[in-house]
Amino acid sequence: MAELRAERGLTQETLAEKLGVSGVYVRRVELGRENLTIRSVARFAAMLAVRTADLFVPPASREVRVGRPRRAPGKLAPDASAPKAPEDGTAADASAPQGAPANLENDRPAR
Repeated sequence: MAELRAERGLTQETLAEKLGVSGVYVRRVELGRENLTIRSVARFAAMLAVRTADLFVPPASREVRVGRPRRAPGKLAPDASAPKAPEDGTAADASAPQGAPANLENDRPAR
């Protein structure tokens, strides 16, 4: 279904809007995590302008991926535990644990 949707230039959110369902529901359908009623299958087919049987054909390619893209091999994520220098050029508070703000009071919204 993801392949048919993408061929028509629709995003999951756009398809969901047109069907009157949530984007989460469309994602779950594309992942095979939802059991559809015959009525739902017919609605998806009509919206994608295909025969109902076309929704049961395995995808022609694996090009269409669902979810977050995978990180390229060899690329490491930034080390979240490494201390960061303050943007204003001042020295960080050495008494604060690594990765924690030096002064939590400054991070609270003003009242």
